Amino acid sequence: MATSSSSHPSPTDTDRRVMVLFGLPACGKNHVGLFLARHYGFAFHDGDDDLPEPMRQAILRKEVATPEMRDAHIANIVSRIHSLRKDHDRIAVAAALFKQQHRARIRKAFPDIQMVWVKATASLLHERLASRQNHLADVAYAEKIFTHFESPGNEEEHDVLENDRCDAHIRKQLEDLVAYSLNNGRTM
Repeated sequence: MATSSSSHPSPTDTDRRVMVLFGLPACGKNHVGLFLARHYGFAFHDGDDDLPEPMRQAILRKEVATPEMRDAHIANIVSRIHSLRKDHDRIAVAAALFKQQHRARIRKAFPDIQMVWVKATASLLHERLASRQNHLADVAYAEKIFTHFESPGNEEEHDVLENDRCDAHIRKQLEDLVAYSLNNGRTM
């Protein structure tokens, strides 16, 4: 379900933005997405809500998702973004998106999208994972799947947000990302 803040002015058509936040489990994708909702008027959607049931069950069994499960998840996310765009001008979607091919598939569906790799230190990842309750990805599962993450290379258009748990630092980075996006003709 999308979460948004209604205290922000409605953007114009030239201010339409879609930001996809991706990265390892516990890097802070949802934290950044909710920050965008609270402070910038974005509708926020957690891509975990779009996990196909077989993938959700595999994760609960601590099994690595198959390529077919991941493909189905990406199809669900693309469909969700299409749906959210009908009702919202500013959208932030958080999803791990482990594979470059899946990030490319989302970009192909939405060429104007802004992909943001949310990064955190290994110690922060482990701390956040250990503190989670009732979450699909616990420490053991996350460590099992970390090696499956394909870091984006130079050929993959993306921005980086360093999550050091400091909201002031996150805010500054988001302001810079928005300014960069607008100055380079991207509609985020």
